[in-house]
Amino acid sequence: MRWRSHWVILVRLKHLTIILKLIGTALGLAVLVYIVIVAINRNDRPPSQLAEDFASSIDSRPAIPDSANAFFFMMGFAGPPEIDPAELGLKRRNWYAEQVANGNAAPTDDPFANDFDLQPGRSEAVSALASDCQQLSANCLDLAAVRTLVATEWLDEEAWLLGRYIELIVHEEYSELIPATLLWPSPSYSRLGYGQRLLMLSALVSARNGDRSHVIALLEADLKFWRMVLASSDLLITKMIATAYVRNHFVQGNRVLSELHKSVRVDTIPSNWLVEISAAEKSMARSLIGDWRFAQNSLQTTASDLPYIPTSSSIDGATFIEKLEWRMLLPLLQPQDTSNRYAARIAKFIELFDAPYRDLPAAFEAAKTVPFDDPVPFSRAYNLAGDLHFPMNNNFGSYAVRVADLEGIRRAAVVTSRLREQGIGAASVPGQLSISAITDPYTRGPLGWSTDLNEVVFHGLQEDDRGTHRMRY
Repeated sequence: MRWRSHWVILVRLKHLTIILKLIGTALGLAVLVYIVIVAINRNDRPPSQLAEDFASSIDSRPAIPDSANAFFFMMGFAGPPEIDPAELGLKRRNWYAEQVANGNAAPTDDPFANDFDLQPGRSEAVSALASDCQQLSANCLDLAAVRTLVATEWLDEEAWLLGRYIELIVHEEYSELIPATLLWPSPSYSRLGYGQRLLMLSALVSARNGDRSHVIALLEADLKFWRMVLASSDLLITKMIATAYVRNHFVQGNRVLSELHKSVRVDTIPSNWLVEISAAEKSMARSLIGDWRFAQNSLQTTASDLPYIPTSSSIDGATFIEKLEWRMLLPLLQPQDTSNRYAARIAKFIELFDAPYRDLPAAFEAAKTVPFDDPVPFSRAYNLAGDLHFPMNNNFGSYAVRVADLEGIRRAAVVTSRLREQGIGAASVPGQLSISAITDPYTRGPLGWSTDLNEVVFHGLQEDDRGTHRMRY
């Protein structure tokens, strides 16, 4: 019986040897295939003509002195009252630049990031109004209109912040830094929005006092600034922030003018309300090209020795398998090839979105199905990591419609204020809208009217309720 057990052991050893040989062969083939793919990815593509044109359009922009650049003031806007916002913004920029120069690709512990506290020094009445405004943002001016003394007290208590916001919006130039790495400091947009709220409160109080000149001066300065940022945005997120603040300006500004019209009805519409949203303001080209540069910078960071793993928040949080996978994929990443393809995609969107208003509805529909020649992941050996980890964004249309709709919102605000200024009763508004020269920018038909709510209505191109914009009469 012993010889049988020896025979079984020999058979099993033979099978194990065969299995090990098969595994070794498979591993050898895998290594060989990997070596071949690495060899295929030995060289990146040169920049395409389109990529060079994009880069030139960014690099050729005239430099703005730091002291005149609203961007740095915005970067430090949320600092405490005793700190100069512009100086703080420059300190944040310099600290991040130093971190990147020292090889820190994702600095997160910004020592200069600081949101001022909104609570100290507030009276109980002001705290209550501020809390109500926070919860019912759209109705804040209505709440302030019936608590004017409290609103005035609020403005007195935070006069420093309103002054800081006014100091910001008198800037005439804006040029933001396109991030050099994946993480970069950004302004505190919530605090900027709070500053705009204080400005609208100040305008409302002045309107109730019949101070036409102060109302107009505040509204014109606010809109001028945010329209300037809208046209100068180099990043998509900034374009969307400026869009939101311009939209909010018209809605809240209309409410302010409705208060002014109770006592003054002569020349009450700010002059820059009457100016159509310009081609530069509407265009998505500058912000999309800026996002292309940001993506290119991120790709270069990814391909360098700086730590980055797409599936993890940081190198420290990555598992061993993730680290191994990414180290093996890095030689298969071609940043310039990916950047070239991204430039080609963006160019198609820019061409679609820079159309006249009457053609935009069709353009936005076309953007949903525009064809691209993007390789499917694993369909080719070249730039395998780029195809796998950096798929192209195909949702720019949802951003562009927000910007395009601003013209219809502007027109709704103007016609509402103009009819109210003329003393037209609500019952007569539908008839006046039907013959008004101020029409829907897309259809060229009359703007809508809500009889139940007494509101002029503009139906924009955004989907669902977000595309319906109302101006209270």
